[in-house]
Amino acid sequence: MSYLIENNEHLKITVTDFIGLFNHPDQYSVVIPEYQRPYVWTPEKVTELLVDLKQFFESHTDLNYFMGTLLFHQDDTQYNLSIIDGQQRISTLLLL
Repeated sequence: MSYLIENNEHLKITVTDFIGLFNHPDQYSVVIPEYQRPYVWTPEKVTELLVDLKQFFESHTDLNYFMGTLLFHQDDTQYNLSIIDGQQRISTLLLL
């Protein structure tokens, strides 16, 4: 499935690291919208992420770890970044 975005004046694509995502509290807040599912990662899933991180950083000390695509919706009136995709990963890393 693909989509053609013809009017992209309001579309912004940004690449950032994990720290950069949360390093602008004066500009916006990252929020989990009410419609998102609750946190459901099992201890096994968290362990899988930790093992993957450990293996990556043991062999790639000079590279950034790619967490996958995260999708947000910015609410200009409230200065919020609502998490659309990636909530489980973000929540897990913040808890760790």
